[in-house]
Amino acid sequence: MPARFPLMPRSSRFKLLVFAVAVALSGCAQREAVPPAPSLPESQIPWTAAIGKLVIAGSERPCTAILVAPDLIATAAHCLHQNAVPATAADITFLPNHGAEPQLGASQGITVRAMGGAVTAINKASDIVRDWALITIAPPQRGVSPIAARPLVTDDILARIAAGETLYTAGYGNGVAEVLRPHSSCKIVKDPALNPLYAVDMVVTTCIIRIGDSGGPIILVNQAGQPTLFGIFAGFGLGQAVGISYGVNVSTFADRLPAPLVSGVEPQVQSPVFRLARAAD
Repeated sequence: MPARFPLMPRSSRFKLLVFAVAVALSGCAQREAVPPAPSLPESQIPWTAAIGKLVIAGSERPCTAILVAPDLIATAAHCLHQNAVPATAADITFLPNHGAEPQLGASQGITVRAMGGAVTAINKASDIVRDWALITIAPPQRGVSPIAARPLVTDDILARIAAGETLYTAGYGNGVAEVLRPHSSCKIVKDPALNPLYAVDMVVTTCIIRIGDSGGPIILVNQAGQPTLFGIFAGFGLGQAVGISYGVNVSTFADRLPAPLVSGVEPQVQSPVFRLARAAD
């Protein structure tokens, strides 16, 4: 016969039940009170998060763009002229830090603030120096600092690299790239054959860029890890040159940026094309 145990008094059983329910409810309350994981502080978000994928409605070819103010991006003008009908600002979606964490959310184009020209193809130097566009976006991107922009001539760029600064270029290349891809090691080239009219406004590199890299940044990173945008990619293969890519210098649109240049002083370089364009306005 199994052993028999005395039954617990009814009052004691009731108190034990009340205690068990209270403990269970207390546990639920504690779980509900756990705060969500804090968002990553801006100081811990890499500056490269200010580079994003540019999606253009009606086009199969995305581009790259750079946040230069919380509500302003810079990209290549030809990205807006890939179809028979040019894209409007409303056709543009900017995805900063696309393909990486943290997700910063999308911004829509609001207005084309300024543009170098209606560039449809990169066939000559005069196309490159006009291949830039500044687009106002909303909502503004507050999760990452914009990249400071400053015009630099080739000699200054090479001197800064020789002094220890690093060239950084990247983009959403290959047409369907879903992650920002830095380019393999490449250099800034000083082309003595370049027309002096365009020497200030063009950036010549040995970077291998692909479709989707257009509008991508050409940046110097100093020893403290701070980036300076001095150019954006326009195209490659000009004049059948293999392994050569071209960008437009910030000198062509520096006066259209809302904030002072990174140094807080006026640039020492003046763009010949810039002067001619202003004279024609």
